[in-house]
Amino acid sequence: MASVIKYLDKVDPEAAQRARHRYACFDHFGINPQNYAYATAFQGAEACESDVLLQLHELRGHSADYLQRDGRLAVDEYFYAEQNAKLVKNAEKYYRLMFNRDVSSWNLRDRHMVDTLEALDRHLTSLNGKAKIVVWAHNSHIGDASATEMGTRGEFNIGQLVREHYGNLAVNIGFTTYTGTVTAASDWDHPGQRRHVRTAAR
Repeated sequence: MASVIKYLDKVDPEAAQRARHRYACFDHFGINPQNYAYATAFQGAEACESDVLLQLHELRGHSADYLQRDGRLAVDEYFYAEQNAKLVKNAEKYYRLMFNRDVSSWNLRDRHMVDTLEALDRHLTSLNGKAKIVVWAHNSHIGDASATEMGTRGEFNIGQLVREHYGNLAVNIGFTTYTGTVTAASDWDHPGQRRHVRTAAR
């Protein structure tokens, strides 16, 4: 939200004021987004969905005007602002769905990451020719969910969606470690513990 407002302060101060007003919807919930998730799921709090959608639509509606400025710099700055406005929209929905007992929040998050990747690919390709992009992610996101039990639950992930979109242009490289220590928890939300990594087989 701060990035969108900072951009608009530079190119359209009146629009920046409207963005501040819309994003102020989140001020009631403090800095922890899980407060928003809990309040909208269980306490009947009004969602900020319409505000973030309106902000994204207005930004896009003025794109032609904003892109008239400063050549390549204007194109990059608008792209970053639009991506941040989309992030606010998707994050609002993600946190609103957070307490659902289905796969919708997981799928929304990974779909957002792939949409961002594809938008970055289009942006860089339009400016520089064919883009080459490296994505660093945890194996639960970068593997192919369709080949795991995730797929049977209806979940998809970055790896699956990228392979479906890019085919053989996508290359997956896995990393591991030979020995050492790692800080890990035994389950979600459990405290982290320092553990020794079993030495890899030769």
